[in-house]
Amino acid sequence: MSIQGRRIFDTRNIIAFSIILAGVLLLLQNYGLIAAGNLWAWWPVILIFMGLGHILEKGSKKSMVNGSILILIGVMILDNNLDLFHIRWEHLWPILLILFGILILTHHSWHREQNKFNEDFIDISSFLGGGRHQVGSTKLTGGKVSTVMGGMTLDLRQADMQGSSMVLDLFSLMGGIDIFIPGSWDVIMQGMPILGSMENKTFSHESGTAGQTRKQLIIKGLVILGGVEVKN
Repeated sequence: MSIQGRRIFDTRNIIAFSIILAGVLLLLQNYGLIAAGNLWAWWPVILIFMGLGHILEKGSKKSMVNGSILILIGVMILDNNLDLFHIRWEHLWPILLILFGILILTHHSWHREQNKFNEDFIDISSFLGGGRHQVGSTKLTGGKVSTVMGGMTLDLRQADMQGSSMVLDLFSLMGGIDIFIPGSWDVIMQGMPILGSMENKTFSHESGTAGQTRKQLIIKGLVILGGVEVKN
């Protein structure tokens, strides 16, 4: 599911739509048109939509399990905030602990199998976590990387791009992304940091690899309260 070529349930889109909706509701409340109440109580809806995104747009066994757990956690916390089903907190938090434990176990067991990617398009996201991802494709066309309240390392040193340039679209909210690239690539930074940083720490190989044309990695995206570093 996408809108203008972008996924509706992409982490960045979910957070952006949530911020926009909260702003609209607060504005209407300030003008006395609606009574929005305590908007913070509705924040678990973000977890529910992220879980739906995992289930609907990735389709793997891992994403089905992780998405279902995110939805359950979101529903339970939302119920506790709004008192919808009258579940007492002392009964709720042990269930949340169990679900978080299952999420950690499934992430650990599948991460070892999927920490190397050979796909031609990078598509990695993390929430309250991260890891190291090594890409081995020699025909990369671009990619998207999102992290929320976590850290991630993307190793492209064994990879190559299909053309002379490609775009890597990043989103980091209260998180960090480290990217390692081949020495024959140049970096063009076009992203926007907000209370964060995007740094190009590569050093130039003037001659490059013998007989190899230098290529360009274009870094775009948004970094909020986080940091991105590109190194070679």
